[in-house]
Amino acid sequence: MRYRVGQRVARGACALLVVILSFLATMGVASGEAIHALEGVDVQTFSPGVSPDGVFSVHGADSFGHLQPYGGLFFDYMNQPLLMGRTDGSRAAVIEHRMAAHLLGGIGLGDRYQVGLALPVFLVNDGEFYGQTIGGTALGRLDLSGKASILSSHSEAMGLGVKLDLGLGTGNPENLTGHVGPLSRVQAQLLGDTRFSTGMGEAVVMANVGVMWRGDIGTRYASEIGMWRGYNARPEGPGLVYGVGATSELGTQRVTGGVELIGSADFVDPSVARSPLEVVAGVSFAATDGFSVKAGGGSGLVGGAGSPQFRAFMGMTYSPTVDSVEEVEPTVERPPIRECPDEPEGFLGPYDDEGCPITPETFTGCDNLVPEWDGPTDRWGCPVLDTDGDGFLNGDDSCPGEPAVFIEGAEPDGCPNLDVDGDGIPNLEDHCPLEPGLRVYDGCPPPAEEERAVRTEEEIELRDTVHFESDRALIKPVSYELLDQVAFVMKNNPDILLIEIAGHTDQRGDANYNRMLSEERAKAVREYLIEHGNIRPARLDARGYGATELLVQEDTDEAHAQNRRVEFRIREQGGR
Repeated sequence: MRYRVGQRVARGACALLVVILSFLATMGVASGEAIHALEGVDVQTFSPGVSPDGVFSVHGADSFGHLQPYGGLFFDYMNQPLLMGRTDGSRAAVIEHRMAAHLLGGIGLGDRYQVGLALPVFLVNDGEFYGQTIGGTALGRLDLSGKASILSSHSEAMGLGVKLDLGLGTGNPENLTGHVGPLSRVQAQLLGDTRFSTGMGEAVVMANVGVMWRGDIGTRYASEIGMWRGYNARPEGPGLVYGVGATSELGTQRVTGGVELIGSADFVDPSVARSPLEVVAGVSFAATDGFSVKAGGGSGLVGGAGSPQFRAFMGMTYSPTVDSVEEVEPTVERPPIRECPDEPEGFLGPYDDEGCPITPETFTGCDNLVPEWDGPTDRWGCPVLDTDGDGFLNGDDSCPGEPAVFIEGAEPDGCPNLDVDGDGIPNLEDHCPLEPGLRVYDGCPPPAEEERAVRTEEEIELRDTVHFESDRALIKPVSYELLDQVAFVMKNNPDILLIEIAGHTDQRGDANYNRMLSEERAKAVREYLIEHGNIRPARLDARGYGATELLVQEDTDEAHAQNRRVEFRIREQGGR
């Protein structure tokens, strides 16, 4: 149902785009008006932002978590963002080249709100208008923003939010980096988004629409040349501002592609000159520890002020995850283990001492080969020996260098049977030598009232939580015993052929980073079960789902704690 709702919203966003383009196509270029000097035109139409699930300047409805900081730095190059239309129909560039560094920062408040600021510093200004040089380094408009998330598409079919921006007159009107006056712009927008799955991964479609008011542009008239009336000498009135965008994973949770259409139009004078429209596309790479790198480009679709012939940008954002309350305990770093090659279909053995399959491709030769061997050989052509003389040939002897000792009730395997039940606890220390158990229970199975991992039809159900270090994929020692019980259940249920270790986070923070963190934590659990639980790698698969499968939809610390979890789902099983 939610997928169909996402499709309807996506089609609605496309329809809105068609309406906007049709409206702009009907607008003509008004007759030119004579101007002698030009100042106060603000061509800062592209404002990169930092937002959970946002594209580049189009925002999603979600806000950052409580006290979660965020920041960013973008470099943005524009070619001919402002053109002059002459009375003879020709055009000339008022601004030829411009490059800005956008500084971004802010913080989340109460899981539903965030406040921030954005300041562009124009490093390159190259232009001229009727003898007036436009150049030098200058500050742009300082934007103060506030955002509130009403609904989240992580738990609802659609996300909904609101955003308010106040642009202060910190720009330089003479260099065309801001309007005249202390207040350059006021803007209020409604934010909406929805998400659905595609063949490449999760996709998010979002739309922003609102109203804005801008300050005086302060032009003066002359009679020598003509120009679009978009640059006349009256105050710029209220207008429409809008953006439609979409992001999609590109086969991996770390890389997403995005495209957006951004524009505005003056309510009083909806001419092309006052109605910039631009398309922007690019990619984003989510690195570890909350860092993301973004790059892309775009071009104006109509010749409004601020709509460039060409745009290119690159930047990075930072938004670390902040957990509510975490215990501080010492951790034990686990060394990485060797990844085993895939098992051939129908493989029955043998396995090496690390649990990896020995196949013709991985076989390295016979260690016991002697000249002129006339005895039996195995399938590899290696001599079949009985080194310890216990009656078990080396190929069938689990301990070829130690004579077997037979114990009543134990199945002989060629070993001295110092650990008959194979639970890793020597017989002399094992209170249940013929029944696999755990060391914490002196070699016996856990009593029913202390079972924390129990097999059901579809999963190994946990009655406790796997705990990790804050914002890291390191398992806390307090959870080792719980994972030992999971391994114990798998050993006692050999019909479980494949377990999916599913990692989950709560809905706070960047969605891409959450999915990456949940996958890394699931992999850490898999490594623990292989290395310390002696579970074969082929029986374990690790996946991260981020916040896409919440158990509780509420925005409380208790709900967040329940949503941060690891599940053990039975994906393949044989006859019991």
